[in-house]
Amino acid sequence: KHLGQLRGDITLISESQILKTRRLDFDTRTNSTKYYGGGVITSKEDSSILKSKKGYYNTTSKIFFFKNSVEYITDEYTILSDTMEYNTETQLVRFHGPTDIISDSSSIHCESGFYDQANHFSTFSKNVHMVSTEQILNADSVIYYEKFKVGEGFGHVEILDSANRTEVYGDYAKYNNLAKTSLVTGSLRLVMAFTKDTLQLHSDTIRTHYDATGEHRLVHAFHHVKFYKPDMQGKCDSLSFSEVD
Repeated sequence: KHLGQLRGDITLISESQILKTRRLDFDTRTNSTKYYGGGVITSKEDSSILKSKKGYYNTTSKIFFFKNSVEYITDEYTILSDTMEYNTETQLVRFHGPTDIISDSSSIHCESGFYDQANHFSTFSKNVHMVSTEQILNADSVIYYEKFKVGEGFGHVEILDSANRTEVYGDYAKYNNLAKTSLVTGSLRLVMAFTKDTLQLHSDTIRTHYDATGEHRLVHAFHHVKFYKPDMQGKCDSLSFSEVD
């Protein structure tokens, strides 16, 4: 009495979304609905589209669970994942398994994480690989505060900057996109390419920011600094470098 099955061209309409599928089962006792064989969910609020082979929704917990070839398309980005959860009350999206988040200017790969849509806060973990127009970031995990344009990387951090021809390796990194400042620390190594040779630098911490013109970058390395270049080498407590000269 509490179980039902629908087959054929099925359209399920709620207050906030429209589900289209061909195989739908529901259980009135557990307040759960599931589809399989493919389904498409369209949001009435922002016209975002979610596609997956299988889907499950519990009206009590307010949690959607999507599995197999999950594709979430919005005006700003597309998410491709193996498994995804979405809580309609908290607006929390969780990724399970290999996941790619693609926008016009960047892409993110991870194997686990979540995105808090209400607070614009993200966490990515397990083999994180982030690509933007001029930078590549690799790390064990990354936290990104979208509202403040601030990101933090943890564990085996690699920052490859093609614009400034630099590579930075460390255990922790923080970048403020609005202020154009960065900090890297822990087992730190900086590789900076020049026209004819390359500078290698080790220190406890490196900070970077731009001068008053906003055009020239300033690099500050401090504590236990060691540097090597084919034509010079040395060590000191702290070192500052300006791209102007």
